[in-house]
Order: sequence, then structure tokens, then C-alpha cells
Amino acid sequence: MNRICYKICLKLGKNTFVSAMGRELKGDFLLRYEINQKTTAKIGRLFVFDSLNNAVSFLSRLSYIGFVDERVVFEGFAKNVGTPKYLSSEYMSARELNYYWNRKKAHKTTYYGKKAPKGTLTCESFTPYVVVHSRIMSESGTYER
Repeated sequence: MNRICYKICLKLGKNTFVSAMGRELKGDFLLRYEINQKTTAKIGRLFVFDSLNNAVSFLSRLSYIGFVDERVVFEGFAKNVGTPKYLSSEYMSARELNYYWNRKKAHKTTYYGKKAPKGTLTCESFTPYVVVHSRIMSESGTYER
């Protein structure tokens, strides 16, 4: 199934966006996103949300980690959408992430992951159309834009 979904990304520059946990992810798991450009996972699938409210709710639970970060929520087109039971952890090693995605049904258990937040979906590819929400996180507080 294909549908409109919402993707949280970390803004690194004027038009440079990466996976929401971009400071923690390395190698093939760190993906870049550009408006109107399709991004496809090199390994596994992409995590997206079914609604803006669910994406913003998850974003509000991300904490300040020592950097001034701007995270955005894109609205865009998701291809081949599915529903995960669990998320991978951003603190997994590359070897653990490969196992999580490549071993059949590994991503449906809690062995390496944590329960998926409300509205979490996975997709084969995501094409962002527009930024619909932005949040700046810093030591002095969090600011919506």
C-alpha cells in the first residue's frame, strides 16, 4: 500500500536533512532526504508515521543530547507501507542493525528493539514534499517553529 506519511528528520544545513537519529547512525543506515527526491533504505525499511499528530508526539519525546538541533517533520509519499511491532535502537552497532533487518522476523521481536510508538509505520521509500513542523532543541529549551 502507498500513502501520505510523515517523517522526522534532523536538519544539518539549509537544505540538508538526514535520518532523525542522524547523530547516532552511521554508514548505510544514515540516509539523506531532499524535498521531492525519493529516499530508499539501503538496508531494511524506513520508519514513518501515519499522522502529523503522532509524528509530533514522538518528536516531543526526543530529548536534548548536547547539540542545538533542529528536527523537522516532512509530509510526503511513502511506498509499500507496513506496520512494525518494534523499533530498532539508535544505539545498535552496524552488525546488530544488519541482523535486525536481515534476519527474518527479527524486527518483530523485542530482542533488539523497543515497542513502536503510536502510529509508527515502515516503508520501502519516502519522498518528502514539504516541512509541516519544526522544533529546535537546545540546552535552554525547546522551540516550535
